[in-house]
Amino acid sequence: MGKSLAPYCSTCRQPNGCQVAQAGWQTGYRHPPDFSAAFSRYFGYAPKTVGRAGA
Repeated sequence: MGKSLAPYCSTCRQPNGCQVAQAGWQTGYRHPPDFSAAFSRYFGYAPKTVGRAGA
């Protein structure tokens, strides 16, 4: 399994933060959909909504 999601969340919230696929790869997931599913289970919302929340 991958690393903790928490260190990557603040990076992805920044205006020029990472994409979902980048966060997935950095946390050890080979496939972005697997990371998205794990993120959604943990936080209760999809990772693509994180960047939109500040917009």
